[in-house]
Amino acid sequence: MANEGKWEKQELKRALVELRQLDPGHEVFTSGDLSTPTNAQRLSYLCDARGVATVFRIPVSVGSGVPGISVRQSPPMFHPGPMTRLVSADHIHIGTLPNGAAESLPISVFNRHALITGFTGTGKTVTTMYLLDQFGAGEPDPEVCPHRIAGTERRAPIPFLVIESTKTEYRQLMRRRYPWRQVQVITVGDESSRPLRLNPFQLLPGVRLESHIRRLMACFEASMSEHFAMPALLTNALYESYWETLQLEEEVPRRSELATYVGKPLSEAPGVMYPTLRLFILKLEEAAAKLSYQGELKGNVLGAIDARIRHWITEGSSKAAMFDTMNPLDTELLFNSPCVLELDALNEKDRALLTMFVLVFLREYMECVSRGTLTPEVPSAFAGAQIDHGVRHITVIEEAHNVMENLSRPGSTEVQSGERYYAVRSLANMIAEVRAYGEAIIIADQSPNRLAADARRNTAISLTHQLRDTDDRETIGKACLMTDGQLRYLAKAPVGMASFYAAGREGPTFVRVPDFRRLGLQNPKSARWVSFESDDSASAETERIEREIRQRAVTWKAGKV
Repeated sequence: MANEGKWEKQELKRALVELRQLDPGHEVFTSGDLSTPTNAQRLSYLCDARGVATVFRIPVSVGSGVPGISVRQSPPMFHPGPMTRLVSADHIHIGTLPNGAAESLPISVFNRHALITGFTGTGKTVTTMYLLDQFGAGEPDPEVCPHRIAGTERRAPIPFLVIESTKTEYRQLMRRRYPWRQVQVITVGDESSRPLRLNPFQLLPGVRLESHIRRLMACFEASMSEHFAMPALLTNALYESYWETLQLEEEVPRRSELATYVGKPLSEAPGVMYPTLRLFILKLEEAAAKLSYQGELKGNVLGAIDARIRHWITEGSSKAAMFDTMNPLDTELLFNSPCVLELDALNEKDRALLTMFVLVFLREYMECVSRGTLTPEVPSAFAGAQIDHGVRHITVIEEAHNVMENLSRPGSTEVQSGERYYAVRSLANMIAEVRAYGEAIIIADQSPNRLAADARRNTAISLTHQLRDTDDRETIGKACLMTDGQLRYLAKAPVGMASFYAAGREGPTFVRVPDFRRLGLQNPKSARWVSFESDDSASAETERIEREIRQRAVTWKAGKV
């Protein structure tokens, strides 16, 4: 009994010490609660609302639901550290934490590439558009991120390219007015608007012929069916096409000089022509006809050429107008301004091949600009983007599994030893290389498990919306250090909620990304409210009520009430 009395006295002393700390004259900051004003004083209780909530428990298991009560799990949080609602001009706003804090990243981090995944309709595309809008505008939108640090100068906007395989959602960016020019939309297959002209055999100034042929080989091998003779046929046809064209142009007098030939600026060789797709197909068929194989083997090779490439030069088709041309690619439009490339009119394999061609030119264009062999026509409004933050251009690859498919996953029809497997690896490595030239890649796909492992490894930022497939969650969870609770929550995350992780962090956290589609609404009021405001009698009644309220306020201040 004596010991019990002793312990009671010690507990009483501790309680008295804690009570003495409740001095209302001291100003404090409540840890982790950004809603508390900075000049808040100590209150006369020992815990905050979150602590008090732990005392209340519903006398049933909420895990299986509560009859008559809506139950929703809060995101399993990992607090990333110091919290703020401020976003500086050299940062990109990602989203808002459940406690109201803002999550942002320096622009320079995007130079290490980003991966955005999520099931259809859960916010993947909207998230990507929200990020692009900040890159293009030069600052976070004040409607959703009003707490930008005051006094910071507006940064230079950064141009972007979106390669949209399906649907036409990114054209919503056209309603946003950026500092230098409006977003340009190119719909492949629509010759009535802004047609695309792309000769894959064009050499940009300073690009070695052998390097370009090697990259074209990766494109054709990744898109064509497996055959042991195909790589040799492609190589032979590519060199023969360039030799015939450049010899006629008197650019390469001897065949041995092909290995050292480098693309020249138009100022040095204004009339130089490069091979066309039609000439390449002719050389490919000639090489196939010379094969010593007979019967089925030879027929398979010719059939692959006819099925995969020849239809690109069908007379009168939009694909023939696009590819069978000597016109140079408009690199300024694609890589030096905000642009959306819509490929919905093409089938899956054609979309993949065109995407790979564009990525090849993107890599070579950024390399030429970096080395100074090509001078872009940089508009003055975003000239600073060429030197700020290490990011000169952003490229979004939608449905990236079309060009970087995980060929080693169960159910894949390909084998790791095939030429296509090595071609996909080559393309993934090429994406990793472009960061040295100031290019940032955003890979967007519904399923992370369908992406090649090399493509996933080359990204330092991950934004993951709802994923219901177990394999997808495990794939992204291992890469982002997710806990079991976070993985389970990812299967039911609401629309707009995403797991956010950046390399170097201790773990991922969940953020709510603003809905880009609601930005820039000039009049968010309902039609009923607008009609009420436009009614003269209603306006007069409103003015009468406002006068009465002001009169009562004056009377109250005078102490007459």
